[in-house]
Amino acid sequence: MKKFGLLPRIAVAIVLGIVFGNFLPEGWVRVFTTFNYVFSQFLGFLIPLIIIGLVIPAIADIRRSAGRLLLLTVGLAYADTIVAGLLDSFGTACNVTGDGALAVIIDRLHSKAKKEAVH
Repeated sequence: MKKFGLLPRIAVAIVLGIVFGNFLPEGWVRVFTTFNYVFSQFLGFLIPLIIIGLVIPAIADIRRSAGRLLLLTVGLAYADTIVAGLLDSFGTACNVTGDGALAVIIDRLHSKAKKEAVH
């Protein structure tokens, strides 16, 4: 008997989620939505630990000094995750207002570089 692969399982889960989400009562949908939120937060917290567990042995085989760089990278990833979680609403507000400002800055830099290239 052939095993059911991961990709077909994910596709079946998506289809079942859509079907059950449309036909189950709202209370049941909230239970699954809550589970989905908690699981995704937990998974987001574990990803750096998974990276540490899989990448550190490989880097240790390359050379010892690379381990410190990996530790710094993972530390920065955790710090970024924590700061992003704490400042989520502030970050959203900055994205809404900052994206336009960033586009203006890049446009001006590009036009200056274009003018310098012509002259």
